Amino acid sequence: MGSKNGRLLLLASIGLLARETVFADTAVDCTATDKVVAEHVANSDYTFDGWWHGDRALGDWFGVRTTLEDNGVDFFLSTESDTAGNPTGGRSQGLTYVNSIEFGMKLDMQKLTGWQGGSILIRAVDRNGDNLSEKYIGNFFTAQQVFGSQALMLQSIAVEQKLFSDSLSLKAGRVAMGDDFATSPIYGLYMSNSVDGTPKSLTTTSAFSCYPGSVWGGRVRYTDLDKQWNASFGVYQADDRIYIRNKHGLDFSIRGQDGVTMIAQVGWTPTFARSETKAANGQITVSGLQGHYWMGGYIALWDIPQFTSTETYDTSYALYWHADQMIYQAEPGTDKGLSIWALFDLAPQQNVSLMPYQVAGGLFYKGLIPSRDKDIVMVGASCGWFSRDYAQQQIAAGQDDPSSEKVFEIGYRVQLNKFFFIQPNVQYIFDPYGTSTPDALVLGARVALVY
Repeated sequence: MGSKNGRLLLLASIGLLARETVFADTAVDCTATDKVVAEHVANSDYTFDGWWHGDRALGDWFGVRTTLEDNGVDFFLSTESDTAGNPTGGRSQGLTYVNSIEFGMKLDMQKLTGWQGGSILIRAVDRNGDNLSEKYIGNFFTAQQVFGSQALMLQSIAVEQKLFSDSLSLKAGRVAMGDDFATSPIYGLYMSNSVDGTPKSLTTTSAFSCYPGSVWGGRVRYTDLDKQWNASFGVYQADDRIYIRNKHGLDFSIRGQDGVTMIAQVGWTPTFARSETKAANGQITVSGLQGHYWMGGYIALWDIPQFTSTETYDTSYALYWHADQMIYQAEPGTDKGLSIWALFDLAPQQNVSLMPYQVAGGLFYKGLIPSRDKDIVMVGASCGWFSRDYAQQQIAAGQDDPSSEKVFEIGYRVQLNKFFFIQPNVQYIFDPYGTSTPDALVLGARVALVY
């Protein structure tokens, strides 16, 4: 009953805030909206072909959505479901389904109030379903990326201010470190949760907060005018309540036992073999092989439980590195082609870090099949080594001696249109949780829609 009431409270709060924002002093002109709707109906924009080739599954609301966005209010809604089963291996065999619904709005405060460079993001996530890894396989790297905090959670209330031609960005509020640090869109290509969002070795102490959780925090980010170099620094609350489901992300308290995490990251985004081609109409096409390289680290001042001691430890830290590089561009000026990536995470404190070391890497090709320019085929692998202190704890409890867990994954994303993809997926999990549990074959599929 408490979970249901929490969901209703969260939905009501977001709805009320949306109403008050949209119908403020800068309210949308209803006359203009009615005119746009009439034009859309008259022009028959809502044919099947027009809908199928549109940007979102719910369309433009007969022009209302565009009118709202022009006035600074951008509503968003997306869903993803991950269905997976292990026909062989694991503790037993089974099939599970999980889904995630993300919704919210972004407010352009310059359009709404004249506040130049300001924006507000409000985002919530509702997740449901059973975890294949926990229920049947018994492994660490969750096989379905949208599993985690299976409840309705308020994930973000963030205020961002951009300055100096957007080269400086300040952001603060209820946020997660993983929103801005140690993350890449490439990680989201994979169904395995070994890297999706944030590499899992960084998050085992909860000092590194990540989606769908949130804490009080903020960051500053500087990007040079050529957009080749960037540097970020952030300070965040560290607490052990971040993923409690029946709190629904509404516990905004700061308590005496909470800690603080400080994080810094430096990045380089070069374009190799850069060239410019000028068409007859004067349009310039820039081509080249783009890459993203970064390194970062955090230190958390927070009492953390130790594996082989009843006493807590007051400091934890980690370092991380990432590189991705396009190595072949199929067509100049496009993202079609072959890219490779790799990461290495180091959280070396064996007494508090469940997984002190993790390496991962892979490759992906966009537009491999002619006429399927948006499809992506991806291959990836990840390996994480478990702490020796954790291993001693398990041995003392009469369990296996955990060493490392490895996962290999291959998938093909069929991008049916701008808002809809289906992704068949195969994973093979070696040494689940580093133990003698039989290796598991996982067959699955992702289905995602942007509304």
